Amino acid sequence: MEFCPRAEELTTLLERRMTDFYTNFQLEEISLVVSIGDGIARVYGLDEIQAREMVEFAEV
Repeated sequence: MEFCPRAEELTTLLERRMTDFYTNFQLEEISLVVSIGDGIARVYGLDEIQAREMVEFAEV
């Protein structure tokens, strides 16, 4: 016997799967630290950062 789900059931299943996927999505920016000194870091690759914007870095 073949299982044939209804369109409504498929829609519900797909919506649930997509919600779970996008809920667990995490965005990270990767960059290169060029220099550090006097409390100032020169960083290459943070395209979404504005000039003179305060940025917090995690400890490594």
